[in-house]
Amino acid sequence: MWRQQFRHDLRQPLMTLSLLLDTVATTSAMDVENRGRLMELRRQIEWMQDMLGMAESEPAARVVDVGETIGAHCTTAAATCEVRFIQVDRAPTLVDPVELTRAARNLLDNATRAAGDRGTVEVTVTRSRAEALLRVADSGPGFGRIKPQHGHGLVNVRRFAERYGGHLNIASSHLGGAAVTLHLPLAASATAG
Repeated sequence: MWRQQFRHDLRQPLMTLSLLLDTVATTSAMDVENRGRLMELRRQIEWMQDMLGMAESEPAARVVDVGETIGAHCTTAAATCEVRFIQVDRAPTLVDPVELTRAARNLLDNATRAAGDRGTVEVTVTRSRAEALLRVADSGPGFGRIKPQHGHGLVNVRRFAERYGGHLNIASSHLGGAAVTLHLPLAASATAG
């Protein structure tokens, strides 16, 4: 019962923030940079609402394209480094899209922190044989030379991958830093024929 109340107590301020953002966005004149900040706040609120929804029910796996699911977040990431998003192939997989987005956000957040203010992060979606591949490469110092907490979230990403029959691979990046590749099985419809 207390968990239900806790979720309810979190939903109320999120709804209030959402209404306040709508008011500011429609009644205030602002420059492009501040409008972008408002849009990022909106995305963060929506993300928290999605996470609350996920906590209220079992994960709902469905066929989603990895690039379509995470592409918009990559191109609008609040990062001080350059973030490139490249979708080489359609990569449909059977997963919960909220969990996939959460895993991708963890990888992207780690990479942007490692790359630093003037670094580069490259997010590539492709497929190989029967796998959808999400590769996040950065120009940072590489694993083993990252400040503490920069690898935070990798355990959760690995668990997510394993839950859906995939795995995580960590290697050196062509950009000079680390490259983390999330491997997920392609949806059956993508491997048939």
